Amino acid sequence: MDILTRHAPSDTGSLSDVHRISDARSQSFSYQENLLAALSGFRFLVDSIGVEGLQSWISSHPSFPAQFTTTSEQVLAGVHSPAVRRKFAALGGGQRENFTAFVALKMFGTILGEVARPLVQSIRNKRLARAPRYHFFAEPDAICADIDCTGVALVGLHRAGALSADELRRGAEELLASAAAESLTAAENYTHGKQNGPLIEGVFKVYWDDAMQPGTSKRGRKHDPTCVANALHAVLLAAQHTDIDLDTVSDIHEIRADGSQLRRRFRRSQLVARNIEYLLNCLDHSAYAIGTRYYPSPDAFLCFASMLVRDFPDDTAILRAPLLEALSVRWHARPTRAEDPGTPETPINLAMRIIAAQNLGVREAAIHREKVALMQMQRPSGAWPAAAFFKLGSMDYYFGSEAMTTLFALRALLGPYSLCEA
Repeated sequence: MDILTRHAPSDTGSLSDVHRISDARSQSFSYQENLLAALSGFRFLVDSIGVEGLQSWISSHPSFPAQFTTTSEQVLAGVHSPAVRRKFAALGGGQRENFTAFVALKMFGTILGEVARPLVQSIRNKRLARAPRYHFFAEPDAICADIDCTGVALVGLHRAGALSADELRRGAEELLASAAAESLTAAENYTHGKQNGPLIEGVFKVYWDDAMQPGTSKRGRKHDPTCVANALHAVLLAAQHTDIDLDTVSDIHEIRADGSQLRRRFRRSQLVARNIEYLLNCLDHSAYAIGTRYYPSPDAFLCFASMLVRDFPDDTAILRAPLLEALSVRWHARPTRAEDPGTPETPINLAMRIIAAQNLGVREAAIHREKVALMQMQRPSGAWPAAAFFKLGSMDYYFGSEAMTTLFALRALLGPYSLCEA
């Protein structure tokens, strides 16, 4: 029995996209239609790349209706609560974001050819001067650099041929140094007025929480499984392509909320193993099932974690079977409300599941009908509709765009990232 047919529910949902998927099941897959859809989407993507690279929009509604969607430059002009206004002001207000371009390069590398040059130019220097830590907004002091931006940027710039081996190695060493130096319960880790969740020794934190960016507000020590997968990807990539020594130790420096400092040393190979174990525990306990702190859909976790299995099968073999099982359950999850960013039938969530299936070696014929459904969601412009991809932590403000969804839809139609694209 196919892994993706074991948990099919007996009833169906009512969202319009579900009807498209139901209709798609009766239509045959055409490689020609697949290619034409990909070419149309690629043209849209190329036309969307400007001097600022690619940008996502911000919406208070996960389905991105026009009346609730804006850009980061415009968001402070709207009517928001004082807390929301303070949050966006702290995040840089009208600044451009870098993350969409990071994702584009990770997903496609050099396949974009010359059109990737503005992307590379727009982001290659979006890192701290003192260390290869990459940040979300254009200016480094808007918000602390984080492991998610850093991990995705390192992989993307490496694939685009815009990162030296030394820069990749140094970036991986920074990621290793983000590991938590102690374990705390969720109650003990409540700081800065936030529920940060439990802290696990040796697992990469979203933010370093050290003294490298003294002018930025502290974010609290926290984990996100999807961010850990992206950071681990860059570390394992460095292990393949640089002279990084995983048998030595990393020095961990943290500043607690009360100002006290904590220093620990961990063997790097132990940190790699600890983070793989963390991802395995997340799968075993379905910690991703309602999305993660910064990624509201569980499909994002499955997509990025599956890239580890595809690119580093020996190191992450233990993740493959539970990822397949998780994908099987998610593949046939019932649709929910349009207001739920984790509903399985948005185009970006469908695309991320297709990518995960391909990365995990699911036979192509088993996902043909889902590809047909994805193609039916494509707009005449060649784009796929904007939908929530990531969010502002505990606040229900979402980032996404037609360009972002199109990145994932194209990767789903074209198949897994190939080394021949590198």
